[in-house]
Amino acid sequence: MASHGHFLNRAKVKFLFDVDSMLLDMNGSPEILVDSTRYYGSLFSHRRGDNVWKGMLAVRLEDLADDQAALAAISPPSAIGVPGVGP
Repeated sequence: MASHGHFLNRAKVKFLFDVDSMLLDMNGSPEILVDSTRYYGSLFSHRRGDNVWKGMLAVRLEDLADDQAALAAISPPSAIGVPGVGP
């Protein structure tokens, strides 16, 4: 790593190569590597043609209560008991 230490300096990499750089630990957790790669790949990409930059939001649901709350927030209101609606 010492022989390539200049790659740790984001400002220098930007100046020399005209790119943004993000280092990822290739020896770390495979899940974190995939999540980080997907995140940075999507975050710093843009659409061709109109050059609109895209971003993304990552929401980690840690347990069943979080899953149920998220599902309730995005589900349509229940039509059970409403005359003329539903089965």
